[in-house]
Amino acid sequence: MTNFPYRKLSQLLGFLELNTISALEYSTLGLKRSNRIFGGQVLAQALMAASKTVGAEKTAHSMHCYFLKAGNSAKDVLYTVTPMTDGRSFSTRQVIATQEGRPIFSCTISYHIMETGLHHQSTMPDVAHPDTLISRAEFAQQMQDKYGEGKRSSYRMPPIEIKPLSPRDTFEPQIDTEPTGHWMRIREPLGDDNNLHLIMLTYMSDLTLLGTAFRPHPYGPESAGMQCASLDHSIWFHDTFRADEWLFFHQDSPVAGGARGFNRATVYTQDGRLVASLSQENLMRLAPN
Repeated sequence: MTNFPYRKLSQLLGFLELNTISALEYSTLGLKRSNRIFGGQVLAQALMAASKTVGAEKTAHSMHCYFLKAGNSAKDVLYTVTPMTDGRSFSTRQVIATQEGRPIFSCTISYHIMETGLHHQSTMPDVAHPDTLISRAEFAQQMQDKYGEGKRSSYRMPPIEIKPLSPRDTFEPQIDTEPTGHWMRIREPLGDDNNLHLIMLTYMSDLTLLGTAFRPHPYGPESAGMQCASLDHSIWFHDTFRADEWLFFHQDSPVAGGARGFNRATVYTQDGRLVASLSQENLMRLAPN
């Protein structure tokens, strides 16, 4: 699991904030300690950088990203935005994130003006209310109590509340072929800036997807000999939402093979509106015995 260096929303927002170098270049300072950069951080900051170059009348509706190399959290990240198109209805931006001159991440983000049109959506599955579920932090504590301090490193939750529908023991994983999901929300009020809610959902989108492809197998990301990492990530924003209200991430993995797993999620508001879709492919390479 990822260890996060912040507990409060103000700390997270301050950490994600970018320094402006030029109209198309933005940077963020590294942390004091070295660790692998959380993918959600780079996704959110790339969207933040690109959005600074697009007029307020347009909103991000999709982003397609590749994680090229593991980033080092102790080093600065430079985000370079390239305007690809600017039309009356759509704008497109490419963002490259680099550390010490080496690309670690690339993405293309498309923006669209608000329009009305035909509408349909999949029906939200009938799932347990978040108030009836234990939190991910509570489950992590149960695992620590079960296996002891030596088995589990300290897990510091970000200012995001996560309620898994069917939490999984990653140290003794059982096969589970059913779709799963998580309720998630920012713990504190975010205000009414729609772009900030998009950025926070983008950050949250990388918290739970990777483990989905492991569920049909007796392995998890923390299994001995398992090498895993996010390879690519896509998000489609379908409608407006609030990231500080409960969102249900309905997740499944239709296929895994070639040491890669494919994960999907549809994101619903508590009243059943489908507001976003996610997909991610991840490395799941098991070392030979």
